[in-house]
Amino acid sequence: MPAATPGWMARTLPSLPAGKGLIEGDARQQQEWCNFLLLRPASLPGDLSVASSSVRPEAPPGRPGEGDAALRPDWTQSNRACHRAVYAGRRRRLRVKQFLYDYAPPAFDHPCLWESARVEPFVNGGHIGWLGTDFRRLRGATTHVDRTLVELSVIDGRFSDDELVAICRGLRPAVPELRDRLLATPLVDLCYRRRHVEPPIAVPVGYWAHKRREDARVSVYRPEEAPAGLAGFDYPGLERSGYRLRGLFVFGDEAAPQEVDRVFEHRDDPGRHARLLISTNDVPGGLPFPPRRETRQPCSQRTVEIARRTVHHAFLDARYGQHEAVWSTGPLTFMLIVKPTPETGLTWFEDLLRALVE
Repeated sequence: MPAATPGWMARTLPSLPAGKGLIEGDARQQQEWCNFLLLRPASLPGDLSVASSSVRPEAPPGRPGEGDAALRPDWTQSNRACHRAVYAGRRRRLRVKQFLYDYAPPAFDHPCLWESARVEPFVNGGHIGWLGTDFRRLRGATTHVDRTLVELSVIDGRFSDDELVAICRGLRPAVPELRDRLLATPLVDLCYRRRHVEPPIAVPVGYWAHKRREDARVSVYRPEEAPAGLAGFDYPGLERSGYRLRGLFVFGDEAAPQEVDRVFEHRDDPGRHARLLISTNDVPGGLPFPPRRETRQPCSQRTVEIARRTVHHAFLDARYGQHEAVWSTGPLTFMLIVKPTPETGLTWFEDLLRALVE
């Protein structure tokens, strides 16, 4: 029997550093500080070269002195690892950011394009990438591969859509021999909350108007660690479509949680995931039913009847998704979110829904 692939544990800082606290050096040195697979473009448009490349390492929650606060987000006290590179050419610059999006199901598979008036998908191998305008009103692109969320932003000059797509499609592991170790490591072991106490971050969870309460306690478990009291939330069904349960995020009191977020990853590609969120009906801070759509995000929505139950379905692109559905069964409300791939079309998602709801 072959030996199990060893897991990955990134280096972290024991305390918040003064100043920038950035890690530079070569790709291997930077990867040591990343709880995600560090990617880099296999090739760049002819006039581009690397102007800067560094990792902001993980550190405990908090903020440094006033002058350094601008280096970190103002919407959270957490200090997650992330990598930033700037590629510069003739009168143009492109910023590429990479990180592990572990604090909520990635909103619409393209969180940096939140509120973009138009988002256009493109196929990126076994995944989907997106073109649009990011939250800074910059032209950008994003793709989510091998659990690494990559965000491209045009900070100066002009890049064609073809150039942005080519860079996304050309992303490769910076240290290829470490890819299997990172993907063999459960997401819950990589995530920030495994090592630090952190309240929920109030970001949109999918197309529906659901945000987690910031006063809720968050507990993170591997499936084999989950408390026995969560037995009522062990809804089956995704295994038939090739997904396997890899972790649970529990919000609130474990004896009566506001929400249980069950994380599934595909057996052939851990970068393809599905999330099944479950709440007891009418629990404060839980999933609302019937759901209300988050009106700032363009999408299509409809209702379908499955096994005499009304299922609310929303999606951006019928060919890929992101497909999301909300329904209620007995005392529980469910939200299913599936990461887009070239295979996750409308018929595929309807079949998955029937397996879950019936």
